Amino acid sequence: VEWIESQRGFPAVLDLLKAYREGRPTAEAFQTVLGTTLEDFDRGFLAHLKERYAVPLAGLDEFQKELAAGTALTLKKNFAEALPHLERARTLFPDYGGDDSPYWYLSVIHKEQKDPGKATEALARLTAINERHYRAHLDLAQLQGDAGDRAGAAATLGRALYIWPFDPGLHDRLATLSGGLGDRAG
Repeated sequence: VEWIESQRGFPAVLDLLKAYREGRPTAEAFQTVLGTTLEDFDRGFLAHLKERYAVPLAGLDEFQKELAAGTALTLKKNFAEALPHLERARTLFPDYGGDDSPYWYLSVIHKEQKDPGKATEALARLTAINERHYRAHLDLAQLQGDAGDRAGAAATLGRALYIWPFDPGLHDRLATLSGGLGDRAG
């Protein structure tokens, strides 16, 4: 979607959605709206991806080794040795947002080292690139609340509800925060 917008503008995205709403198959929608075949679109998009992610792709093997070492050391609670591996992995692939992201393990280490500021930074980055990491949202909301950022905690918990709406305790926490903020709708 970002690439289509950068190439054709956001109205093209809306036009594609309209074509799908009308029941057009993908090939027809792309030809009509974007003036391209699926094959040509794929070629252009893959070239864009290779350019955009050239640095992480070039260092992918090293990234995986650093992440594996940092993860293993973190799980063994050897935080001092884990930290440089995870920082290197983060540097090699800063947009990696998998559930095993370096940001997750960095947050674990920073919490253990009683550095809530750095833990908050790591979790904020992780939740910005991985909107489905439930535990990261909960931990971030807790840190935000502990730091007095009730509005931030409420926003983070609101996003967590989209991931897992079945926890009554989460609803209670959000309601309490919203009430304290004077947010009746929340």
